Amino acid sequence: MNSPKLKPCPHCGGKDLIIEYNSVFEQHHVYCYGCRMCGPEIEGREKAAALWNALPRHHEIMPNDVDCTGCPERRHRSHDHD
Repeated sequence: MNSPKLKPCPHCGGKDLIIEYNSVFEQHHVYCYGCRMCGPEIEGREKAAALWNALPRHHEIMPNDVDCTGCPERRHRSHDHD
């Protein structure tokens, strides 16, 4: 069985990923071994991969004034735009 192509982890950028099956709920999700992030659960490996690939990646998120006003991370200077 061919595994669907997965984009790197949206949280850590890791590529050590697997599509897991939750037998209790009979659904699939993508799991990152690097940071232990789990993607959304859904029925079907291909659908789980599609949802994972649709998640925004850190480099795709562009801050703007509306998003960053009062942002607690901004106070700690952890954003790239600071």
